[in-house]
Amino acid sequence: MDARPSVVRPRLTADRPPEVCANHFDECGPHYASGALTNILRLVSRTGKAAIGSVIPGAASRALIWRALCAAPFAFLPGSAFAQSTVSHDSSGPPKLEARDLAAFFGGLIPYALAQGDIAGLSLAVVDGDSVIFQSGYGYANVATGQKMTPFTPVRIASITKTFTFTAVLQLVERHKLDLDRDINAYLDFKIPYTFHKPITLRNLMTHTAGFEDSSEHLFVHDISAMRNLGEYVRHNLPARIYPPGRVIAYSNYGAALAGYIVERASGLPYAGYLEENIFSPLGMRDSTASQPLPEKMASRLSKGYLLASNAARPMNWVEPAPAGAMTSTAADLARFAIAHLNGGSFRGHAILLPKYVALMHQSAWRAIDNLNGYTLGFEEENRNGLRIIGHGGDLQTFETDMHLLPDRKVGLIVLMNSAGSRGAAQKLRVAIFRAFLDRYFPAPPDEAKKRPGMPAPSIEPQWREPISLAAAPRATFCVSIIYLARCGSGSIRMAC
Repeated sequence: MDARPSVVRPRLTADRPPEVCANHFDECGPHYASGALTNILRLVSRTGKAAIGSVIPGAASRALIWRALCAAPFAFLPGSAFAQSTVSHDSSGPPKLEARDLAAFFGGLIPYALAQGDIAGLSLAVVDGDSVIFQSGYGYANVATGQKMTPFTPVRIASITKTFTFTAVLQLVERHKLDLDRDINAYLDFKIPYTFHKPITLRNLMTHTAGFEDSSEHLFVHDISAMRNLGEYVRHNLPARIYPPGRVIAYSNYGAALAGYIVERASGLPYAGYLEENIFSPLGMRDSTASQPLPEKMASRLSKGYLLASNAARPMNWVEPAPAGAMTSTAADLARFAIAHLNGGSFRGHAILLPKYVALMHQSAWRAIDNLNGYTLGFEEENRNGLRIIGHGGDLQTFETDMHLLPDRKVGLIVLMNSAGSRGAAQKLRVAIFRAFLDRYFPAPPDEAKKRPGMPAPSIEPQWREPISLAAAPRATFCVSIIYLARCGSGSIRMAC
């Protein structure tokens, strides 16, 4: 007998005939969601009610809701009504950012999205000022045993790890052990070839402008006994240099690993030990580690990872370039890290960075074009709704994570999921949650477009390519699979690999 708790599935009813949403939602088209889901979100935002059925009664409306929810993964795509809409509010302004409203808001959206996206579980935390004002878990950390997802459930956080790696670099800059603009060969026990006349610096590594090729090969190992130490990894997996330093952003897991190795060299500590001593311990992050394998106290509570919640959990993969994505943490622990970054480097009197180095890390460090988001020293710029926003996401095969910081408002949002979901629903959901959060609590000013005369809003038109099959081409270089054409006035900007 199957001991797993049943995964919630919508039932076919007279209000929701098969043609609306065959195979749960996979056959639904975006035309169902374009207006309906946006209207539902607006109604939930106005009323704060968790139960959508209580907001829109009646058979016809219930059918509309099901159509919208069935198409939710499509609604989360960039350019959809969900992604672009600004949630309506009363004339008195947006609701107050407080636990009661957050519980109703997220509780009215997330359980439905998890069920429709075939996602097992999600945990999140919201910080405001120097406090965690809301944290919660939804769904399951282990579907087979019925273990619930909570803010204290350890999750593989993937590339959010990089923000810890680059925080460590800034700590050593603060201590005068590293220089952001010195040739990194000065810190290494092997040499990066001088392919171009300009040397690579830590500033380049932190903004992903070192110019390295990035390959899918040797990122993961299935057998922990086959794991090499960090020094061996960076020496034997040196990628080709394909761009001069500082010219373009070429996201690099190797670059982050190299920065972590430089932390080891400058501090005299192993990477995982350095984070434990200099970040986790001062902040009281007791459920965080960069060690592989995990300490037993965490391994027994670690969330399982799923492609689909309706299928069995997948086996663990280990990340060889640990500073690029090996960390395990919880929403509650990441909230402490976020609070420190939002409060001049301190949490409850314990400092991990001086305020001037926090400010340095948060300011824009590289942009291809003015007014487009770029990189700070370790964070991605995510400016939206007239707000300065920095953050970082993470993707492993079975985990999707996000951390967003609003430095000027001292607000942060952490979202962690343990499934890829159907048709990549988790990746789309994490974007949708953040945008809905912003639109509810920090809506764009009505006159935002007037603040920059002569700069019409870009028209973004996605053009699709065939995705690279990593199984068929294990040495394939990572490449952007969507080309965006951004037309600004009479000009045109083409972004592609």
